Amino acid sequence: MDKQKKLKKGISIKWKLIILLMCFSAAIIILLWLFQVVFLDSFYKSIKINGVRSCADKIERADNFGTDSGLIWTLAGENDSCIMLLDRDGAELYSADRFMDCVIHKMSSWERYLLIEQAEETGEWVSYAQIKYFGGWQPKETSAQSIIYVKLLDRNTAVLINARISPVDSTVQTLRVQLYYITGALAALSIVMALIISKLVDRPIKHLKQSVQQLAAGNYDVTFESNGYKEINELTGALNNAAGEISRMENERRQLIANVSHDLRTPLTLISGYAEAMRDLPDENTPENAQIIIDEAKRLTGLVHDLLDLSRLQAGEKMLSLEKFNLTEAVGELVKRMNQLTQKDGYAISFNYDCSVSVTADKSRIAQAVYNLLLNAVDFTGSDKKIYVSQRVSGHRVRISVRDTGKGIPSEILPHIWDRYYSQSSGRNKGKTGTGLGLSIVKTVCELHGGACGVQTNGQGSTFWFELPV
Repeated sequence: MDKQKKLKKGISIKWKLIILLMCFSAAIIILLWLFQVVFLDSFYKSIKINGVRSCADKIERADNFGTDSGLIWTLAGENDSCIMLLDRDGAELYSADRFMDCVIHKMSSWERYLLIEQAEETGEWVSYAQIKYFGGWQPKETSAQSIIYVKLLDRNTAVLINARISPVDSTVQTLRVQLYYITGALAALSIVMALIISKLVDRPIKHLKQSVQQLAAGNYDVTFESNGYKEINELTGALNNAAGEISRMENERRQLIANVSHDLRTPLTLISGYAEAMRDLPDENTPENAQIIIDEAKRLTGLVHDLLDLSRLQAGEKMLSLEKFNLTEAVGELVKRMNQLTQKDGYAISFNYDCSVSVTADKSRIAQAVYNLLLNAVDFTGSDKKIYVSQRVSGHRVRISVRDTGKGIPSEILPHIWDRYYSQSSGRNKGKTGTGLGLSIVKTVCELHGGACGVQTNGQGSTFWFELPV
């Protein structure tokens, strides 16, 4: 109950999508504000500095460091800057003055020399200076800045560049207003998109939920419909397979209950009838009647044991007790014992093998599998009552085969003979009194050992076999 309450309290996919899209939109808005407003000044200065560096590099690569005044004037015009070539003492060699109130052209040789000294360590120097206009310095909120850049071209020559930085305050204010509108529009759009997407995703899930509820209510014929989404299609396919398997298992369960009920009812009726007769009629109190009661009780015990064994094996409750033993000797002993039990009824069981072989397996389980195959052969062999057991080794596998001389198995029931209790409903030999679980136990034991089993049949008998790794 607590688990169900916890599941019901969980958030729906629709609201998860809405929250995720809102978070995504918020992240985008935050990034826009950061890069367009907060970091705009830094980005702008970084771009201007890179432009100035590029200008200095072009001068350095030119012949004679760009002493051609035409090149210096061209670069100054392209970058809206003032450029000066200086000697090591700060004296002007060549210059280009492209805007009014250039800072570097108003410096003394000594001031320029100090800038060159600052560039000695790294080869370049970057600083900022406020532009002084006519009549004095501008107010701080509207003041313009410029970049002063120094680069040493060689031991005797340096280039000094002064580039203006346009104020970005007005640009930032414009962007801030725009971002207000963008933020509102993006928030509204994200909500609308979240509702649309959540509806598209939520609808097929609701249909699946309804179909699952029908399946849980016992409607095993329900069909899970896909809607074009790859993941939903894969899920519906898996659910359809699961529904089919559940339906098959339910039918098998009902058939099993019916068969078990039938087999339980018959011996119980015989036991009850003979016991009442022996109680009420003194003449019926005979050893024969007592033996019938004992045989039917043993049959009931065997049926219950087989059912429990099979259920535990298939559920994995019974672990295998692996040991190395001689398989050939074990099969030979089982054949000998079965011959002793059935000899009085005229049965003859032979055993031949190509070589003695040992396997690592659960000895008792393998013996159980061989014993069940022998009992099956005894039930369905022909009038000659002969059964042939063989062992053959091929590569890293050993095969145990049990062949009878009966009528064979009809092709229409051949795929089902390994199912629990199918033999009783198949009508192959209704006169026999086996539990109908022997072949299912054989198959389960083989699968637990990593082996395989099968059957070959024709009108002259059937050969059941199983293989184990050597």
